[in-house]
Amino acid sequence: MTSGDRPYLRSAIGKSLYEKIKSDEQLKLMDKSQWYAVDLSQVDPSHAELFLPLGVDDETEAFLERCHEKSDWIFSQLWHSVVKAVLTVFMTHTSVNGLLRRGSMFVFSRRQFVRLLGVTGRWRADRLLDLGSGDGSVTQIMAEHCDRVSVTEISSIMRSILHGKGFAVLDVDTWHESPVRYDLITCLNVLDRCDRPLTLLQQMRAALKPGGLLVVALVLPLAPYVEQGVNANHKPVETMDPGGSTFARQVSGVINNVFTPAGLRVERWSRLPYLCEGDLEQAFYWLSDAVFVLRPESEVTETRPEVTEPRPEVTEPRPEVKEPRPEVTEPRPEVTEPRPEVKEPRPEVTEPRPEVTVGSCPAGLDVPGLAGPRRHPGDASLWGQ
Repeated sequence: MTSGDRPYLRSAIGKSLYEKIKSDEQLKLMDKSQWYAVDLSQVDPSHAELFLPLGVDDETEAFLERCHEKSDWIFSQLWHSVVKAVLTVFMTHTSVNGLLRRGSMFVFSRRQFVRLLGVTGRWRADRLLDLGSGDGSVTQIMAEHCDRVSVTEISSIMRSILHGKGFAVLDVDTWHESPVRYDLITCLNVLDRCDRPLTLLQQMRAALKPGGLLVVALVLPLAPYVEQGVNANHKPVETMDPGGSTFARQVSGVINNVFTPAGLRVERWSRLPYLCEGDLEQAFYWLSDAVFVLRPESEVTETRPEVTEPRPEVTEPRPEVKEPRPEVTEPRPEVTEPRPEVKEPRPEVTEPRPEVTVGSCPAGLDVPGLAGPRRHPGDASLWGQ
């Protein structure tokens, strides 16, 4: 029996399965290009020109396909639903997902990662620090380009998973006290989930090597929620002001009100879907991520004077080269002027010739020097993130 286009189902499980089938069909047919689109007219022009357009690639599609496959494991999904309902009374959602080995995240593919950094696929770095790594699935993508990888994670269960994957797990509260500096620090969807995001930005900036890069992913529009924090209402101690209400306007707001005061300059940014494995109701879920590649501003402002200050020293001597030129050309009349003086005495030489024939020679005749000495004047741009 059916009622309209919907089958009449008495079972709650049957209804859930029917809704899931409909949802999965819609997800497969949806226009995924909307995940990457940005209305750049709402972004400051200076920020809009730093936008890097990306799109769905093979690795993204592969993750989505795995999500559909896992979502179809009906009995596993039922088991997860029951266990999660019980365990969330005692544990955080992150720890429950780690215990059940579900809820993996996807932020960017390998190809998208290197394009964001502005490097090639062969690029390598020495040290990577990934803050809030979760189960390490995204960390593994970045780790392919780094020799030594360190991570932090607040969930003890997730920390065990990260240890098992071979990452060096640092203490979430004291990692910044170490003298170790990093070529790349990533903070993916953590700033809006921690108590002190502004302090964390300063700590990350200080932990970068000279020339190092910071990658920050932030869900916009901003909706902070601290799972394990000081305030009982899950609000952060430090607040970020994104300005505006739309994704595009908050991109510029975050740059102007959060990154710039922290001494960070945006190299490039993009919009990506923050994907998560689904459940019995839906194959996958997503949020809109703004991903920023940042560099400490001091590295830019301190080096610029070193390049521009010597330039006047190069241009100032140029008049000194031009000034001697008149001194070279001025003697030329002195060379030509004596010529009439040489020609004038010639009649005096020819006139006394009859006297020579009678045995006299004028004393002190200086014929050499008709031509004076000829003078032939000789004229003897930087950077990175």
